[in-house]
Amino acid sequence: MRNVFDFLFLLRAISATTPPTPIKMRSLQSNRAKFSTLNQIFSHVSFDLPDPPTISQSGLDLTITELSCQDLVVEDISLDHKFVSDTSQLLDIDISGLQVSCDFRWEYRWTIFNGRGDGKATLDRASSAGITLDFHSADYDILPPKYVTIPNDKCTSNIQIDNLDFDGDGLGIIAGIINLFENLIKRVVEGELGKLVCEELADLGDDELDNILAMISDEIEVYLQPLPDDFSKPLY
Repeated sequence: MRNVFDFLFLLRAISATTPPTPIKMRSLQSNRAKFSTLNQIFSHVSFDLPDPPTISQSGLDLTITELSCQDLVVEDISLDHKFVSDTSQLLDIDISGLQVSCDFRWEYRWTIFNGRGDGKATLDRASSAGITLDFHSADYDILPPKYVTIPNDKCTSNIQIDNLDFDGDGLGIIAGIINLFENLIKRVVEGELGKLVCEELADLGDDELDNILAMISDEIEVYLQPLPDDFSKPLY
């Protein structure tokens, strides 16, 4: 159990309905079929984000509401493992080629003018996210990991909007500051998506994996008790 991937392999073997294959520390991009299935599942998932606060710059106040995202696509997931000590092992998870489309309502106020309408944003394929998980064991020489933490809230996101469309009333009035208007919308949507990605990854590390590790670890520890004297004698 010294390597956390030994435990992940064991977990996979217990739950698999077909013979398992070893888990490797590599990019998963080569298996197109699995990513196609994963993205088909993602295509039915939508995310409703909470309304962010109004943002202001150079006299322009912009409010984004009803931000909802769908059509999630992931192109690649990379895993990198590092042995830290007898009680700690790190797993870096990097997601690249992150794509999603989002719809929202916008409203602005600039001096005596105001307007509102609908917008749509799609992410650039260069968007990515990553998180580090710390798997803890009392002693990896004999015991599997028991729980997972995220060291120093170590999650990063690089969310970039590739295309932005919006329509509504009052847009002609702000033609002179349209670049500022677009940049503010990008800043809000990219910021909210970045927070959402890290929150979802953090929830995976804090809750889901903890529950799985605790359950499997309890099952395994039953078989790690010292042998009775009779069985421990070499000539028995």
